[in-house]
Amino acid sequence: MAEELENIETIEENDDLEDLIDENTDYYWKEVQKELPEMDTQSLINTMVVLELFVNKTLALEISKRDNAVFHLRKIIQDGDYWGDEGYGKGWAPIHIIHILPLIKNEEALQLLLDILRYRRNDITNRIISELSSLLYHFGENGIKNIIDFTKDETLEPFGRAVAITGLVALAKTHPSYKEEIMRHISDLIEVTDDVIFAGLIADDLAAFQDKSVLPLLKKAFQDGRINNLFIDEEEVVSIVNGKTIFEMERYMVDPLTHFSRENIEELFFEYYTDDEDEETEIRSFLADEAENDEEIYSDTIEPEQQVRQKKVGRNAPCPCGSGKKYKKCCLLKGT
Repeated sequence: MAEELENIETIEENDDLEDLIDENTDYYWKEVQKELPEMDTQSLINTMVVLELFVNKTLALEISKRDNAVFHLRKIIQDGDYWGDEGYGKGWAPIHIIHILPLIKNEEALQLLLDILRYRRNDITNRIISELSSLLYHFGENGIKNIIDFTKDETLEPFGRAVAITGLVALAKTHPSYKEEIMRHISDLIEVTDDVIFAGLIADDLAAFQDKSVLPLLKKAFQDGRINNLFIDEEEVVSIVNGKTIFEMERYMVDPLTHFSRENIEELFFEYYTDDEDEETEIRSFLADEAENDEEIYSDTIEPEQQVRQKKVGRNAPCPCGSGKKYKKCCLLKGT
């Protein structure tokens, strides 16, 4: 990451978004892009807000390397005017901040991200919540203690809390010296929680360690009715522990900068700003894999609830809504 921050001029060519930016900000972007390193942090943040969706890797990295970045980013997060407008205008600023904080990686940045998950969970869509396990993972070994402390809070909304648990499992996979501590922590949560939804959401996280010593605890939790069978059943847990279901680590190693990639911005632009089919086709043509695009276009034309009704979706299958999460941790609950 240090090399990325020191060599932002090496960012790939498709970081240039001028041809996508609205005509009102086009000139502004062209002039400011070359002046970013000389701008103060507040000016960088203002630029991020003005550009709405069109914040590229260069700007994100420039913000992340400023010593006082978290101070200025926190002001945006605490300002209610930036929330509730997701997908339009200033509403993009908190979304960008969520992805910039893991680039900063320090404890202050992690605490702000956890505060967002604590206090703004209902303002974060499935698309973003599905990425949070990965974003927490990118804080690395130094973030483990704070994430553990966060997940001990029983007042937290169960889905947001479970997202942090999955981030811990990912960290345990790449930092095996923490495996026993994290496994014990999740076991303790399942034993003491009265929230059957939360227990159901994290049962597969505990099983993902594939350690048979956790089976008696999990089986007893099922017997005592402390795990909601809607999300997982005992048979599935045994299957995961026995290695028949693999924890997909690559999902939690996605670079936070991917959010600011040309491809992702085009996808978001298509989703939020485009109604005309011809314009949709033009935007899609920028993407490299046309076959994949065709599949996405098809799925985007059907409401999530319709997709669920059209075919039976396995609880551990990717959610049809496209959030990237397992169905049981996304739209299955909404279906109830």
